[in-house]
Amino acid sequence: MVLEYNDSLQIILKIGTSISIFFGIVDIFLYGVFPQNRSFSFTNIIILAGINLLYSISTLLPADVTLKQPENTTWCQIQSFLVNFSHCAQYLQVSIISYCIFIKLITRNHLEKNAKIYRSIFFLLLLSFSLVFSIYILLTKAHGTAHAFCWINLYSLYQKNHIKKLILNYYTTIWFLLFVNIFFIVKVKVMMKKNKIRNEMYEHLLKYPIILIILSLPGTFNMIYHIIYNQKDIEAMVFIQVISESCFGLVINIYFITSPWIKENIKNAFKFQNNESLDQISPIRDSKFSVDDEK
Repeated sequence: MVLEYNDSLQIILKIGTSISIFFGIVDIFLYGVFPQNRSFSFTNIIILAGINLLYSISTLLPADVTLKQPENTTWCQIQSFLVNFSHCAQYLQVSIISYCIFIKLITRNHLEKNAKIYRSIFFLLLLSFSLVFSIYILLTKAHGTAHAFCWINLYSLYQKNHIKKLILNYYTTIWFLLFVNIFFIVKVKVMMKKNKIRNEMYEHLLKYPIILIILSLPGTFNMIYHIIYNQKDIEAMVFIQVISESCFGLVINIYFITSPWIKENIKNAFKFQNNESLDQISPIRDSKFSVDDEK
């Protein structure tokens, strides 16, 4: 029964992440094909897509996960490290996107003028933050089978009485980043309403932290349930959590592809493919959609 349950979770994961990988590659391809989309804001989205691509690939590594698998195998440690690294980076990158919307709303073109500096700072922050917590998971031996792949093993943590330590040092940080996103979303919405600002780009970017918050709820509720009741999983809750986490990349990648700017560029590419190269397509800022300017 356990093996069948675990196999079902792996099937759900493989389907969701495989589709996510496909659309993630499409996102990166479109970003490379249309240089006019390489604004500071769109670059942040592509970085998020790249991080999710790493997360999706790492969950599909051949760890041959079952609940009886030894936790110290090489593949399990590698998968646990990569999954945790990309998981942390996803949350921080979405927070960076939220912060950038807030700062750009206040300072207008400040981010674009100092793009190299900000990108270097954000890169170092992403790398150091994700590495610290990924190494922490390995050093505390918190890694192991997590239903569908190797990551954080809650059962072994309960046995070692390390669950509270992990919650305080890891999950509270992840949840803090969720609250950071909520804070910036509310601030931006209030400022836009107060100043009567209508900007399609801001509205588009705000959806990314909202998507993360919504899809993080099942995992959050599941962890809170573990903390309060100290019992084994409810199968329905785990299925919903696995579906939500595996669909995050799929949702954000499709959302990027269906944005007005990408759709307009694809339409222009087909329109001018016989007469002009893709480099000669008119920039977005000259079209009816504006990436950088407020409306």
